[in-house]
Amino acid sequence: MVENQLIGRYSAGPEVVRLADNYREEALAQGEVRHRLEQLSQDTGELAAYLVQSSDEVLCVESVESAHILSCSYAAGRSRPLLNGASARAILAFLPDEERDDHLAGHFLRPEEGLTIRADLEAIRERGFATSSGALAPGVWGASAPVFDDGGRLAGVVTTMVPLERAATDEARADFISSTRQAAADLSQVAAPV
Repeated sequence: MVENQLIGRYSAGPEVVRLADNYREEALAQGEVRHRLEQLSQDTGELAAYLVQSSDEVLCVESVESAHILSCSYAAGRSRPLLNGASARAILAFLPDEERDDHLAGHFLRPEEGLTIRADLEAIRERGFATSSGALAPGVWGASAPVFDDGGRLAGVVTTMVPLERAATDEARADFISSTRQAAADLSQVAAPV
């Protein structure tokens, strides 16, 4: 909120307006996102989520929980800093270079840490997906793939989160990655949420 100095009232600032606009657009496409996440969760048996960039954070806007007793949880509305984890790295990797550099500069990384992260982001961009193991919580493995809007801009990411014991083999991880990438590609083909 921004205080209007002349009248002594408060009005919505540009960030609030941007978030409201994003929410409106996401709500319109939410049915398609929800449907595809339900399908992904059913195919993999794991948590499926759709996350977007919100300022300097990664925000979960939709998720479908696993039916397993031992499962990951990441509810809509939760956010994390835009730096670590498969979802954050997938978003960073596909942002325009200048925007990505601004986000990284805001974390005041040590030079060697910055170089390592930049190399990771380049590898993610080349292969088209990100993975992480224990980056946000011990025992959780994740895969994220980008969703693009009809203009080719990053709209968000589809993420599958799995307890590490069910993603212990290369074959299992390859299956999770493939399913996640397909879900992201499917959402990129429809009017992808921004």
